[in-house]
Amino acid sequence: MDSVILFFGTASHAQVEAAASAVGFVNGSITHGSESVYLQCYSAEDQLAELDRNEVEKLSSALGGKPTSAYQVSARHGPAACLALNVVGQLLSKLEPAVLNDDFGNLWSPTEVSSLLGNNPEGGIYALRNA
Repeated sequence: MDSVILFFGTASHAQVEAAASAVGFVNGSITHGSESVYLQCYSAEDQLAELDRNEVEKLSSALGGKPTSAYQVSARHGPAACLALNVVGQLLSKLEPAVLNDDFGNLWSPTEVSSLLGNNPEGGIYALRNA
């Protein structure tokens, strides 16, 4: 199972979880049928500590300041990854400013994620790596 990180520029953990509950978030996961997506809350400070200075500057620039909250989103490849892309797209669009860190040094804006979502890629959230 792979993962990506969502960073939010102004949304608190409570606001992120409230938005996630609208798409079925319960006890750390969102489940539709047999597919699950897992959201794990991280302190933004802990996530920033894992990034190098250039990555932090790029992230802060994209958000217009330091992040207020961060979440790891993980899902298995296949249909669960498609569900994850849908969930991430909804959260990012509702809670701007926000970005997705694909763990390969790339940041994705809500617009870019929505564009990928519109193409309905088989790789779901992991299709970002090939976009």
